[in-house]
Amino acid sequence: MNRVVCNASPLIYLAKANRVGLLKKVFREVLIPTAVYEEVVIEGKRLKERDAYRIERGIEEEWIIVEHVKNAFPLEIEIHPGEAEVISLAKEKGIETVLIDDAKARVVCETVGLRPIGTLGVMLRAVKDHMLS
Repeated sequence: MNRVVCNASPLIYLAKANRVGLLKKVFREVLIPTAVYEEVVIEGKRLKERDAYRIERGIEEEWIIVEHVKNAFPLEIEIHPGEAEVISLAKEKGIETVLIDDAKARVVCETVGLRPIGTLGVMLRAVKDHMLS
């Protein structure tokens, strides 16, 4: 896996555990839509959350890339706006794998032909590839 589109919760959970760098090791490039950026960095910094600064560092180092969604992908089920943008961005960029934890959003991903992986899946992959013990 080289590229992935990521939702807020995997970023937040891994950053809180000071393991956001696992994403850089497992994936070459992590794309996030602007709604996710606003949720994890802008709102996180407003709340003085350390994880927001860890995520922002990944953006500054250019392995986390913030992308604006040009066209919203039509969804039949209502989900969180950040999750909807993750799906739209993945479809727009032709990226099959998305990092998303919410069960309802994962079902929506599967119905539109995407492959959802959660935070735990990233950690298991890191263990399997000897990046984490």
